[in-house]
Amino acid sequence: MFLKEIRLILLLKVIQHIYCDYLGLPHFESEWLTIEAQSMLSDLYVEHGLASVPGLVEVLVKAVDGPNKDFIFKAIGNGERDDDLNDNYGGIIYIYNDKEVRVMAPKRANSQNMVKYGVAIYTGEYPFWLGINNQKSLQAKVKVRCWKASELLTPCFSTTGHFMAAGSNKLGETYLELSHSLDDYPALVKVRANMIDGLDPGWYTDAQGSALISFDTMRYRHLTGGLKYAYDNNTIRIWTSSWPSPSGAMFTRYDGWGNQNVLTGITTKGLVDVFAWCNLEVFVEETMHFGPAHKLEDFEIALPISVPVSQMIMTSVTVEVEDGPNKGYLFEGVGSAMSNFLDTGGQPCRYGGLIYAYNDTILRIWRPGDVTGAAVCIPDTMGFGTNSQSSQNGKLIFKVYQIYEQAKENAPMRFVCSHFKLLGSDVAYNDNPIDIQKMTSVPLCYQACSQHSACATYAFHNETCQIYNTTDASLLFTKKQSQVWGLKFRATNP
Repeated sequence: MFLKEIRLILLLKVIQHIYCDYLGLPHFESEWLTIEAQSMLSDLYVEHGLASVPGLVEVLVKAVDGPNKDFIFKAIGNGERDDDLNDNYGGIIYIYNDKEVRVMAPKRANSQNMVKYGVAIYTGEYPFWLGINNQKSLQAKVKVRCWKASELLTPCFSTTGHFMAAGSNKLGETYLELSHSLDDYPALVKVRANMIDGLDPGWYTDAQGSALISFDTMRYRHLTGGLKYAYDNNTIRIWTSSWPSPSGAMFTRYDGWGNQNVLTGITTKGLVDVFAWCNLEVFVEETMHFGPAHKLEDFEIALPISVPVSQMIMTSVTVEVEDGPNKGYLFEGVGSAMSNFLDTGGQPCRYGGLIYAYNDTILRIWRPGDVTGAAVCIPDTMGFGTNSQSSQNGKLIFKVYQIYEQAKENAPMRFVCSHFKLLGSDVAYNDNPIDIQKMTSVPLCYQACSQHSACATYAFHNETCQIYNTTDASLLFTKKQSQVWGLKFRATNP
């Protein structure tokens, strides 16, 4: 077994002088929705109902078949390439505004290729990608989660409205370096851009930690770019394409993504926001070294305890770079491969990203295997080559954050009865209860539940929202001002 470090932080562990915060429950969470590349299901519009731009958005991608069935992958914020190259590519991309989240899978638009290369889940192919259980699947499930900005945990650092422009001849519009003055690594960092031009003005795109594809020149069928970022204990660095306009892109989803089949319309300009959160409660943390420099490399890790991926947690995978101008910086992992085997490629890397997926008990990774690929790739065509990076080796940091507080023992209790509407069977119900009633005793709650065909009973402390399961008196989880039915514990009437 190769060198790896595992650190388990147990629930309710008390760390002296350290106060842990919680992001809080998402204010919107969708069901698992079917998405399918190369079909009319390649484009989903999911209304979040927040009446404002979410402060934080997460789109999870679950494999429904193949060797990674039920594993969770990451959606990303940029299409990176179109459908015209004779190379496989894949993944799920998303953008969002004050009304909805748009989620897209690959779909051939005008490509002359008879083969439809784009898929929903793609982990690459040997020898260009290394890892176990390589997969290429057209169909997947997606789940959208949104946090309302006004009710989200206050960031320990934030700055908004920084103008950036792909294709600009000004360094300061294609590369930003911002000091966060925290003197420590933030627990979670998100960078996004409010797009100004292109097909999606007013929509937001989230930045990624690596370029997935890079070209030696920009021309028809060879347009890429995006918004990339990294951070350390003092600074946040942000890159976008510096390839001369109109070829450089901050965001692209045209010609090969979703159902609209538009052939032009890249986004080049946006207002960039940065948010960082500190001292988040960590449920599990694992680190491991990977890359050709580590002879006993592993691509699958058994988690030390079962991680409740179906419950209210948030995961984070970052890569700490071990060399180059960004040594010590953390770059976010990615959710899919976008191969570049035919083009001579950009410098110092022609494709990149560290792909990861997880379930309750296992974390899997895939990394570039060719010398032209890199787990962290920041091409010379971004930020005029400022702090460009190509790293095959690194340290992976996997964290699972608990986003809600556990109830304390011996809290005074009241009872809440949640009524759910049947969906045509004795075991399936819709997400939201059709009624919530607070009761003073368990019998009264059961009596109210008997009016409906489904019921979930909780002991509930009205002031602190501390919740207990009345069946076995075990503690459930909660957060102040959260919605009880967001926990989705269900039971049928006898």
